[in-house]
Amino acid sequence: MIKPLLVAAAMTLAATTLSAADVTPPTDKPNVLAFSVASQNYDIEYRHMFADSKLAVIAIAGYYEVKFRNTQTAPNFNSQDITNRFVDLGLGLRNNFRTGEQLRPFLQLDVHRSTQDTSSVDCQASPIWGYNATGGAEYFVGKQVSIEGSAGLHYGRTSEGCTNPNTGQSVSQKATTFGTFRSVVGINFYF
Repeated sequence: MIKPLLVAAAMTLAATTLSAADVTPPTDKPNVLAFSVASQNYDIEYRHMFADSKLAVIAIAGYYEVKFRNTQTAPNFNSQDITNRFVDLGLGLRNNFRTGEQLRPFLQLDVHRSTQDTSSVDCQASPIWGYNATGGAEYFVGKQVSIEGSAGLHYGRTSEGCTNPNTGQSVSQKATTFGTFRSVVGINFYF
């Protein structure tokens, strides 16, 4: 529900301010607080700009929950509600191009570590390590406010071991992901 509201708010803000003549982004505001909505998680980023706003160091934090019901009817499984909680922390670097323009393209590299807390099951998951290479553009709708969109490549890996409480049987698995992703919308506040 929050994703459509953020998209609608960003589009409304953009539509009402796009007619403003030539908004030049600030180079004297070195701090950015950014909120982004992606397909699965919602991250908050803090960026510190330097080198005349061409480079940024990024700290990333996020939290999300996934709830589902195990409805397997096999004799060794119980029907139960399962909640996975993820805490996402990361670091990144961003290279901005055309820093004096209203439309600012960028390239970004980041690495993040997600920890998983699974309720109601006896599982031990190792941290999920993710690596992203992103390209996109940031459009300034005000002197200190911008919206952005991005797309890129993602690589991730993790492992998990679970024990069935009814049988004591252990199962382990490793997962590697690789693919493309798209950040639907992001809004940035410069201060």
